[in-house]
Amino acid sequence: MSKSVAILIDADNVPAIFYQKVFKACSKQGTIAIKRAFGDFTQGNAKSWMDCLLKNNIAPHLSIAAGSGKNAADISLVLNAMDLLHADHIDVFCLVSSDSDFTPLATRIREQGKCVLGFGEDKTTIAFRAACHGFTVLKKPTTKKTNKQPPVAMDGFDKILSALKELDGDRNWISLSPLGKSIKNNFPDICYPNLGARTLKPVIVKMAEEKMLTTTTTDKGFSVKLL
Repeated sequence: MSKSVAILIDADNVPAIFYQKVFKACSKQGTIAIKRAFGDFTQGNAKSWMDCLLKNNIAPHLSIAAGSGKNAADISLVLNAMDLLHADHIDVFCLVSSDSDFTPLATRIREQGKCVLGFGEDKTTIAFRAACHGFTVLKKPTTKKTNKQPPVAMDGFDKILSALKELDGDRNWISLSPLGKSIKNNFPDICYPNLGARTLKPVIVKMAEEKMLTTTTTDKGFSVKLL
């Protein structure tokens, strides 16, 4: 017979982006019988759960703190867990929180002979992790930074370099005025904002920083040439 599973979420503590990972892991334990989230859904992390509650049929338990620092959601979650424990129809309790205050609850569930699984972020204390039969660390997805220019920008830079070369900018210093005219005549579709600036000069400065060309400023003004 499939085990009966309850997912109890501390929505004030854990953001909704982790729900699918939690649900997938809990589903492997048996049949999900109960999905409940506890928190003040008008603010903070709990607010991020609003769409998730509707899309995943999670029962919301609104817990508004009576004052600053009060843990209404925690108390509500514990009461629900104890009710389920005494009803004796749940085999696996999945506690979704990084809060160490749930350590005694996890210990009590174990003492009753039930399986308790924890889900929380890296900040979760060793005590809460150890009180669970198993603990899953929830990590936010990371986005890799890249210094590569987007294709549209690289195309624009190449056009500027081509216009500069046509003016013999590989040997001679070229001022911005003739360079601007050459760019306009040869590449009328070029858009400087796509290259990170409103006008040509800051684009040229940016290209110089990226070692695409070189610039100089003399008493005759600002000039540029190819490296």
